[in-house]
Amino acid sequence: MVGSRQATIASPATNVTAGYSWALPTSARLSPSGRCGVFGRRQTTATPTVARGPLADTERPEWARALPYGRPMAKHIREFDAWLDEHDWPRVACPTCGDGGLGVENLSGCRDAPSAKLVAKYDVTGPEELTGTFSGHLRCDNPSCDELVTVAGDWQLVVNEGDPKWGSFGDIYRIRYVNPPLQMMALPSATPASVRNAIEVASSVLWNSPASSAGRLRQGVEELLTVRGIKRFVVNKHGKQQRLALDSRIAIFGKTHSEVAETLLAVKWIGNNGAHDNTLTIDQVLVGAEILEAAIRALYDKTEAQLKSKVKAINKAKGLPKSKS
Repeated sequence: MVGSRQATIASPATNVTAGYSWALPTSARLSPSGRCGVFGRRQTTATPTVARGPLADTERPEWARALPYGRPMAKHIREFDAWLDEHDWPRVACPTCGDGGLGVENLSGCRDAPSAKLVAKYDVTGPEELTGTFSGHLRCDNPSCDELVTVAGDWQLVVNEGDPKWGSFGDIYRIRYVNPPLQMMALPSATPASVRNAIEVASSVLWNSPASSAGRLRQGVEELLTVRGIKRFVVNKHGKQQRLALDSRIAIFGKTHSEVAETLLAVKWIGNNGAHDNTLTIDQVLVGAEILEAAIRALYDKTEAQLKSKVKAINKAKGLPKSKS
């Protein structure tokens, strides 16, 4: 098994379900002389007899039948930070609508040069000996969205240590690129554009360069302080303009927003790690994203304040306030 997930594989037999053809595993469909081909199982062979989107009640677990569109709730994007296989593909939130989940539409790719040479010389199809890259698409299962998301990354052929019904070997995938980028956080609508832009860039490079992503989150902190009126430059004793260090800007902001300043300082440290340590992981960057999201919500999400106001009004009136109509 490679990665944190159990590796499972596509069945060698072709099965047709709801108008889709579930094709052979990569190892069976790539000739020794061919390096590239279709990975993944689903290939449209005709107009589907069942539309994408809601599953029939008999196809879904009981707990999921009451959810919108009949879909299970989307998982956090950190579920993509692993080697993945199609039989256990995590349903993360669509970056466009935020409501639907992304499922595999198609995957294809190429063996790398060492694997291609192994196959050509020895007709190797054994486990953990073939590697390469893949690209493909994920589709949002919200029928009102139907977004198509492009993905790319690494591919391996491994031993199946999961359900034996899938056979002995299988294809697994490691995501390195996603477009449109998956959203690292759910931002309030009032979030300043410059802050939002920095976070969007951080999201776009997360899978390929976590260190760069952390740096962009740090830039988001800088932009947030600028929007909040914290000066970026001071005039030194020599009369020259000098840039204020981020620590100093956060300290100034902390005089009026001490708790938020603490969270911003934590994001700053993670960003510093990204600048000086190329071993920063995706999960560590996502921790920084969660902390930054908390700071942004404290400043721009008025939901909690509005709720407290309603509670106060109800308690004062000893019931629901009468309308003025």
